[in-house]
Amino acid sequence: MKPLNYQKIEELRQLANIPTNDGEQFIHVDLNLIWAEAGTVRFGFKWKCEMGERDFRSLDEAIDIVKQLRKKAK
Repeated sequence: MKPLNYQKIEELRQLANIPTNDGEQFIHVDLNLIWAEAGTVRFGFKWKCEMGERDFRSLDEAIDIVKQLRKKAK
């Protein structure tokens, strides 16, 4: 099993930390610790009119997903 890259996990944590704007928006990252770097990014914007989730297979992919989602955040 590949060891966790804590620097990338911290970067991902910081990127996903967006203002909630009274619950209007969120980005949640669920990391599957068994697979070390796989997981799901769940998100919601505009009072949940735009919601979804995207799976990732590496922390780099997760970081890219969250960076794209941050562009939608207010």
